[in-house]
Amino acid sequence: MLTHNRMGYRPGGGVEVYQELLTELGEPYRILFLFPVVDDGCWSLRLEGPGIAESYACGAVTPPLSTDPFVEGLFQRILFEHQIDLVHIHHLMHVPLSLPLIARACGVPTVYHLHDHFLICERWLLLDHAGRFCDVVNRGADQCDACLVAANNYPPGSKARRDGMMTLVTEAIDAFVTSTPETARYLQRFFPGLPAERLHEIAMVA
Repeated sequence: MLTHNRMGYRPGGGVEVYQELLTELGEPYRILFLFPVVDDGCWSLRLEGPGIAESYACGAVTPPLSTDPFVEGLFQRILFEHQIDLVHIHHLMHVPLSLPLIARACGVPTVYHLHDHFLICERWLLLDHAGRFCDVVNRGADQCDACLVAANNYPPGSKARRDGMMTLVTEAIDAFVTSTPETARYLQRFFPGLPAERLHEIAMVA
């Protein structure tokens, strides 16, 4: 499980609880967690699972990155050394967006769980800089640069570059899991080349 957080680290919410419930699936699954940990301006990747508790220093915290050669190499090594046969992504927040591309290049199938709209915008709840809902699919992306400049001081063109990267990322993901049909429909309308057969609605375990 590649995720943005795990219970016992930063304060979290539903995703943290849900992914822990999945560890109770039992045999034949051996589940490892890979997630970022931030401490004093630096971050590391933490790998945890049965008999495994390892941290890999990744340097200073930076604005969100599409690629990072060091982290990509580290991720590739983890996939091979631990014989990972499925990457289940719960979030790409705080890690390079390219990691699904690395999994695809390594021949490891990837599932992405749609907990929110992070693939469409890094403001994952689709709230603009003023806290209003941004219906980007119907409104278009013309105002995205202004929002990202105001909210994050990103340079113009940031949204277009991210969208190009996310098009490649979504193409590399083998299947998407959603809890609601509307979340899947919204993603497909933003990425119209995404085949419907790769989107699967599965209710969350309770």
